[in-house]
Amino acid sequence: MEDKSLPKLSWPNPGFHTPTLGKRGAQQAPSSLQVVKRPRWEPPRRLSTPPPQLPQGAINEGLRRALFPKTKPLESILFMSYMEKIVGLPELTKGRLPSHVWVGLRAPWRAPSPCPLCAANLSSLGLAGAHFRKTHGARRILLLCAKCGTSSFKTSSMTGHASKCKIGREMKKDGGDFACALCAKHLKTQRGLSQHLRLAHLGAYLEMGRKSKGPLLLRPPGPGLSNLLEKLNTPLMNVPRVNELVHVMRANWGPPGQTTRVGINREARNLVIKFRSKLGLTKFTGQSKIQNAPRLPRNIKEAYKLTQDLWWRDPCKAAQLILDGAPPNCVLPRATIEETYKQIWCGRDDRFKSLAGFGKLPVANNNEFHSVVTGLEVVRTLKRMAKKSCPGPDGLRRSQLLLLDRKGLKLAKLFNDWLRSGMIPKVFKASKTTLIPKSIEPELCGVVGNWRPLTIGSTVLRVFSNILAARLSNACPVHPRQKGFVNGSGCSENLTVLNGLITLAKKERRELAVVFIDLAKAFDTVSHRLIRETLTRRGVDQLVVKVIMDGYRGCSSSIRTIEGPTKEIPIKLGVKQGDPLSPLLFNLALDPLLYALDDVKTGFEFGEDAALAAMAFADDLVLVSGRWEGMRSNLAVLDAFCDRVGLAVNPDKCVAFHIGHKGRKGVLNACPTWTINGQPIRMLNGQEQAKYLGVEIHPWKGICCPPLAPKLESGLVRIDKAGIKPHRRLVVLRSYLLPRLLYVCDHSGLSRAVSPKVGSAAPWWAARVLQGGRGRS
Repeated sequence: MEDKSLPKLSWPNPGFHTPTLGKRGAQQAPSSLQVVKRPRWEPPRRLSTPPPQLPQGAINEGLRRALFPKTKPLESILFMSYMEKIVGLPELTKGRLPSHVWVGLRAPWRAPSPCPLCAANLSSLGLAGAHFRKTHGARRILLLCAKCGTSSFKTSSMTGHASKCKIGREMKKDGGDFACALCAKHLKTQRGLSQHLRLAHLGAYLEMGRKSKGPLLLRPPGPGLSNLLEKLNTPLMNVPRVNELVHVMRANWGPPGQTTRVGINREARNLVIKFRSKLGLTKFTGQSKIQNAPRLPRNIKEAYKLTQDLWWRDPCKAAQLILDGAPPNCVLPRATIEETYKQIWCGRDDRFKSLAGFGKLPVANNNEFHSVVTGLEVVRTLKRMAKKSCPGPDGLRRSQLLLLDRKGLKLAKLFNDWLRSGMIPKVFKASKTTLIPKSIEPELCGVVGNWRPLTIGSTVLRVFSNILAARLSNACPVHPRQKGFVNGSGCSENLTVLNGLITLAKKERRELAVVFIDLAKAFDTVSHRLIRETLTRRGVDQLVVKVIMDGYRGCSSSIRTIEGPTKEIPIKLGVKQGDPLSPLLFNLALDPLLYALDDVKTGFEFGEDAALAAMAFADDLVLVSGRWEGMRSNLAVLDAFCDRVGLAVNPDKCVAFHIGHKGRKGVLNACPTWTINGQPIRMLNGQEQAKYLGVEIHPWKGICCPPLAPKLESGLVRIDKAGIKPHRRLVVLRSYLLPRLLYVCDHSGLSRAVSPKVGSAAPWWAARVLQGGRGRS
């Protein structure tokens, strides 16, 4: 029955029964109930237009549907604007949205959801965001949670939130009280306490995980040590010796010159005498004794003059003097130094046995040695050498050789005779050695082992070594994981790979084992027989092998000390640090170990068929494995290699760590300790770090950035006190101080975090300098 008490409403925009209000907002008592229409309001669900005359029941049903619409799935794509209300779809300009229109995307994403602007199929939240940015030029994309309405601008953040959002879960109004046992902080939930321990007390958090109950998630063991040792004991197969260079020389190099040792020595001696006579050098002009440190300046003017003179001669050396101070001189007694290096270079027998088990090496390409040495090649090599390189015992400098042999023909003929005969003249086998400090701390400078020997030979021999090293590196490339002394950013690559392995192991809850190896005096103790055997098994032409090994036959060096030079010490072990060919020979000597580690297949696997067992930067070696047993196998390979070639590992300086997981919790070093040569390796805990390539490596965090603000402050103070002009202070800051800090920042990924500190200190200091004053008082 029709209700007579309610007035009839107009369709399709029904009004509400409300009393009218007076001027002051007071309610007036009307004589009869009035109907006041409000502004047009469109319900979420559009209703079809009914006939003009409807019964009252149909009108009430339409009103209920308008006020309480049925629940329907939320739209995945919304358009919003802060300038105007958007009804329907926004207007496009050449297919692109206006700058004031935002796009809202709801998560979880309901696929497939076509684009309302171009009908493109959008299968995921990330693809939808990329589509609206690139195709329609959306300035801002807001991601919304369809469950709780939380918003975010990051796809990864919203995807993770939407998958875990439980809006219907009842939360406790009053949380619990969970106290941290390591500090005075109280938290409301157990999860909050765990996060606090992980962020504020990482070492204790990892130790709790290691001691917690539950099985350690380990990968199945690989091949046993018995099978590995049996494989390493496999005898070597005979390798044919390559002697094709002799035939190429006879056919293409023209008539031979001096080929006997007597003739080679006479030719080289005459050339040196001729060059020295033209230069007016009658006796040895090199420094045979370490000069005393320069006296301190008497006043500010004298200090300013000395620094300015040094800047004109060598800006790099002047900048190092300003930032680091004067390097310490070696004041150790001459007898102590001489006795120490006699024991290192010639005091013990060569311990090389064989390369049994390590003979699987790639074959070299000897075509690189078939061309003669030309004068143009000699001149280019001389020009690439450092302009202020020190002369050898013969006193000949780089600039003098360029002056005396402008076209390089004399030296080219000399070098071709060396290659034909496979001999190095005796006059070029003498060298002088300077000790360089590894650390500037006074307490460490009193030990001979903390000084690095730098051997400087004749400039003529260094030119030949440069030419031969360039050809040998192309003919016989080193292992791909060897990044020391090769072209490219080797430090950055090794650090990035190591940091990525730690991140991947934590993210995918995988096992990771890492050991940092310290080879004891590797450059000074590498066997010459190991170098010969490696080159032979790589298939390098025997004439090239002969000339390389003859460079170490009968060579000697005299060490400069504060009391004068030592006697000539024969070099029967090790490579000459300072010779251009030595780094390549050392890398090739370590190649059998790296190839053997790859062949064992106990590295850390990633990708489809990729695995990483070791990373090397010269003698800085890092072993990597995806299992504890795999690392034990890698260390067994290292032990066998060192025992057979005569190298030694220093277990006291080796460190290691192992990342495992118990359930979802990561644990550190929940495994037995590894050993090298029967001695245990120290395991890094959560509060320790290992220094690798100048960067601190944390076993759980990866690369860590040390506090750089004190280093910057100290450097600015040193530059302030330097006696140089203002614009040169800026050069020291820009070209020498900041690159030292940026190296650590770039590799630790903290450039953005550190740049505000550098940006607030360096420009202010530079402005003070340019105004004529000092940067800091």
